[in-house]
Amino acid sequence: MPGTPTGLFTDLYEFAMAQSYLEHGMLGEASFDLHFRELPSNRGYAVSAGVDHALERLDRFRFDEGMLSFLEDQGFSEDLLDALGGLRLADEVEVRGIPEGRVVFPYEPVLEVTGPLPWAQLAETVLLNAVHLGMVVASKAARCWYAACLGDGEVPALVDFGARRAHGVDAALEASRAAYMTGFEGTSLVEAARAFGIPCFGTMAHSYVQAFDSEVEALEAFASSFPEGTTLLVDTYDTLQGVERACDVARGLADEGGSLGGVRLDSGDLGALARGVRDRLDAWGLEDVSVFVSGGLDEDGIASLVEEGAPIDGFGVGSRLVTGMGAVTWDLVYKLVVYEREPVTKLSEGKRILPGRKQVFRRRDEGGRLVGDVLVALGEEGDGEALMVPLDPSAAGGRLEAARERFLEEFEMLPDRFKALEDPAVYDVERSEGLRSAEEEAVKHAGG
Repeated sequence: MPGTPTGLFTDLYEFAMAQSYLEHGMLGEASFDLHFRELPSNRGYAVSAGVDHALERLDRFRFDEGMLSFLEDQGFSEDLLDALGGLRLADEVEVRGIPEGRVVFPYEPVLEVTGPLPWAQLAETVLLNAVHLGMVVASKAARCWYAACLGDGEVPALVDFGARRAHGVDAALEASRAAYMTGFEGTSLVEAARAFGIPCFGTMAHSYVQAFDSEVEALEAFASSFPEGTTLLVDTYDTLQGVERACDVARGLADEGGSLGGVRLDSGDLGALARGVRDRLDAWGLEDVSVFVSGGLDEDGIASLVEEGAPIDGFGVGSRLVTGMGAVTWDLVYKLVVYEREPVTKLSEGKRILPGRKQVFRRRDEGGRLVGDVLVALGEEGDGEALMVPLDPSAAGGRLEAARERFLEEFEMLPDRFKALEDPAVYDVERSEGLRSAEEEAVKHAGG
């Protein structure tokens, strides 16, 4: 089996519960929901993401001798270690869920895991970790994409610039993937481009310009190294003087059969500078040369620049994207909803569970626009498209382009009032009578 085992990527209490379940013969079938209870402030939707990463981890959830020896040192029983020794979690559980790229709403199960109680329980940490990161970044990236679409003309390109500020290597890779899935054109991170087949973009740093005796020398040197469609950074010293020098370099490139593709701005009043840069490029007859900006941007900055009509052809988005600025954590949970075919719940204040296995039906109007969802008990008939489908951990990976197409189609059909960056409307998610009955039954069983 390829890949590093992930069996220890879980919290200690998961093993403690598994051992106790085994000791008490509690091996009945259980179902767990992975969902969120509420949206962060000023968010009208989330995006299903990180699902493929979660499935890949589940497929590698097994134990080698060193891992079992470590668990033995933690005091776990021989019976548990024997059971784990032959365990491959993906063979023990069935997974259903909402595929990546779809918009999702509170209490809709992004994933549902069904299997023997001890083993379905063990999946909690590894699944939450993967889906949480993907959802945080994808939902932020979708807002950036929406902001870029607010203008009247061609939609500016978005590029992920965030690897250096991501919280670790895995986070940087997953962020690049999630951003591409939700409308970004590509990434600056070469490993993400290789791993996921994402287009890769890059220009130059200010340090490159500083390393030369003059800005002119630096721009000429870089253009000579990359004469076909290169992008030059023009704001190391004086931006408008820098673009004049870039225009002069462009003339030299044209004489040699090359071309200047774009200029990048990374500081200052980006709107005003972009207008000044555009004027100079056009005056030199360089109407096809693009203006690309970066520097502390997210959906708010992009929306402001787009709505003021700044002549910007692309945005690099970094720190605020990969850290999910504005909603860095979500109320994502993994809760037991069925045990031995009986719906179960808990009555903790503010942390109620919606019991029972479920299906989500998405309804559209005659024009294909989303009008609302219905949560039903599994097996109930529903009106619309069923969103939850079986997911095979062994077949995870390689589905990024399909997820991107799914997002772009569905996001276009989500009315703007739900996508608004401030005070979005509340999307309608109804609950069926069957689900209400399951909740009443579970509350009675819990002593409520």
